[in-house]
Amino acid sequence: MADSTVVMWLVNGQSVESSYLNEWALQGGRRVSKVSGGCQIELRLVVVEMTEENVKTELKCITQNQGGRQEVVAQFQLEDSKFTWLVVAAVAISCFLTVVSIFLYILFKPKRKKKMDYILARQNSTF
Repeated sequence: MADSTVVMWLVNGQSVESSYLNEWALQGGRRVSKVSGGCQIELRLVVVEMTEENVKTELKCITQNQGGRQEVVAQFQLEDSKFTWLVVAAVAISCFLTVVSIFLYILFKPKRKKKMDYILARQNSTF
């Protein structure tokens, strides 16, 4: 059944090779895995570079065999890079301040008198 199944990616209704994503996207090799009750077919789509223009792009994965046809639609979503950098900066500053605080605590902590577990005494008490 896996041999007769056709799997392909479409970008805005066109194949990856003929779409504008041809320069930035690569369609990976086909991989078939056996799972309980059948098989699983993977055909990866690797996007090398993303721009804001790509957000409106419709990606469609189409599979077709004797059992029928199935389509799954996906779209790109860009995260706000400013927010991402703010989170990274906040975490980095927190880690830095923690390390500095520990260093300063160790450097300036009050010295404790060491408890002696033994008493040094002479055996011969004559001077």
